[in-house]
Amino acid sequence: MAEDPQDESPSAGLVVIGNEILSGKTQDSNSPFLIGELRGLGVDLCQISTVPDDPEAIGRTVVEFSRRYHWVFTSGGVGPTHDDMTYEAIAGGFGVPLAIQPRIQQAMEDYYRAPLTESHLHMARVPQGSEVVELDAVRFPPVRFGNVFILPGVPSLFREKFSAIRPLLKGVPILLRNVFLNVREVEVAGLLRDVDRCHPKVMIGSYPAFEGDRHTLKITLESRDSACLAAAAADLNTRLEGIGLQGAEES
Repeated sequence: MAEDPQDESPSAGLVVIGNEILSGKTQDSNSPFLIGELRGLGVDLCQISTVPDDPEAIGRTVVEFSRRYHWVFTSGGVGPTHDDMTYEAIAGGFGVPLAIQPRIQQAMEDYYRAPLTESHLHMARVPQGSEVVELDAVRFPPVRFGNVFILPGVPSLFREKFSAIRPLLKGVPILLRNVFLNVREVEVAGLLRDVDRCHPKVMIGSYPAFEGDRHTLKITLESRDSACLAAAAADLNTRLEGIGLQGAEES
């Protein structure tokens, strides 16, 4: 598994699990939420993969992501029913058995105040070696196996449990500047290539929009280095002025 991130730009991957997502019966809202949260924390979300309720596919994808990225998040498949197989799949992928997590079992006993059924215990059997992330406000703490955070698919629960994980994730936030132009993208494509080549620490994006015969273009400049970002923005503006264009800038 990848070690805990120590550099300024930790990477992450998200594995969304469920036939209901792939069939369109349920719309995935956890991915957009996580994108925004990780970006604000300075964590680079590098890949999102949606897989069916298939233990082999889940386990293979999670293991692959775990080796590739600092952090992995899963969404879905941790409930009491027959198609909730994420714990089992991750355990199988890493070659470890399932084991009752005492903290989760105790939380369920405290909540239900009745003998636990097999369905309850199904939610307490996690990959052996897992730990929980404690937070007072969360009744059932999220499970962490190495660098993999195993989260539920229900959006309200996903967000609640992410709140327990959030303090563990830290990078240098990405700074963003936007420049808006009323031109066709092709008119500034070469100019943008030159800016991109001259400022390797800045990511340049170009996003056209069309409304009838009106063409607008949003250019984004992103960097963790404020000085590099400022230099790239100044270079872009100079080049635009050189061809008679002036963009409206927004930070």
